[in-house]
Amino acid sequence: MSQVVLITGCSTGIGRNLAQRLAQAGYNVAASARNLDALDDLPAALKLSLDVTQPDSINQAVERAMQQFGRIDVLVNNAGYAVRGAVEEISEEQAQGIFDANVLGVMRMVRAVVPHMRRQKAGRIINLSSIAGKLVTPGNGVYSSTKFAVEALSDALRWELAPFGIQVVLVEPGPIRTHFGETVDKLSKELYILRGGSNTLYELRRGENFVWPLRFTSVLALHGANWKFQHMQFSFPTMYFPDVRILD
Repeated sequence: MSQVVLITGCSTGIGRNLAQRLAQAGYNVAASARNLDALDDLPAALKLSLDVTQPDSINQAVERAMQQFGRIDVLVNNAGYAVRGAVEEISEEQAQGIFDANVLGVMRMVRAVVPHMRRQKAGRIINLSSIAGKLVTPGNGVYSSTKFAVEALSDALRWELAPFGIQVVLVEPGPIRTHFGETVDKLSKELYILRGGSNTLYELRRGENFVWPLRFTSVLALHGANWKFQHMQFSFPTMYFPDVRILD
């Protein structure tokens, strides 16, 4: 029997690409997204409306998957988003929203699915983190903090669930060509450096013995995946979704 894979956040990007590839490879894919219409053309065995910030939505989706397949072999926690800007400029409401989806959403999915995997005495949880969970750049502090949290949760879960035959995998992708950046641009508005333009985020003023983080007018532009600064430069190669064999 083909393995059953439940994936969150399949409307675009990595989640959508993964759902397509796994379905083509013969897996029983339960693809989910907040907007069910976004899944119309996905070749998934089951399409679910699922919002990781809503426990009732999660429970209903997991129950539907169990009713149809009788098991869930793999859970892919992919849903999440970012709002980028200076830590001092991101509102508490914005920060709470990001943590609700990116961190608490993972915990909610784990609580809903793990009991079934424990009864099966087998399963695999794949958490999508980010290189931002290892490397923090200016304007990315709040988003990175959610990914650092996912790293910690994954490390704990790996120990806690191993005795029940459940594996935990953490994936830390770098820049990938998806619509994620476009969504960030839209949500971040004036806090984010729009692609191809320049915008104020911070200003670095150097004193005799230290640097004052005021307004960052030294930001020049964001072109593709290259961050350019007056005093520093981070260059990341443009990357595509790799053919990673995370289910073998």
